[in-house]
Amino acid sequence: MSSTAFQQVPKVRVEDPDTGNGGQPDYTPNVSGLSVLVLDNSFATVMGGGPSEASLPGGVEGQRLTIVGTGKEVVIFVEHPDLKLGNAGSWAGEKGDTLSLVLAGGIWYETGRSKNH
Repeated sequence: MSSTAFQQVPKVRVEDPDTGNGGQPDYTPNVSGLSVLVLDNSFATVMGGGPSEASLPGGVEGQRLTIVGTGKEVVIFVEHPDLKLGNAGSWAGEKGDTLSLVLAGGIWYETGRSKNH
């Protein structure tokens, strides 16, 4: 049987954007090796770097990533050159909402979203 028949166990990290950034509303998480990033955000958080920065640094070609909001506040993604979202280029997620992305050609493309509140 080929080793490609086995899928690696998804790597999950739970993180509060308020931790380690001095409570700033802007947040750019490193997603190296992640398949699920759970954001336990305690305040409204704007995701993604500036126009010349990676929106989600550490990603590798073909990586699939799901962002999950568990906090009380809104997590907001806006479109950057390396981030292509549907719905007018933005995503605002509240508790239980998810955003699914895939990295292809250096650009994170939205593959789905859900509303769970």
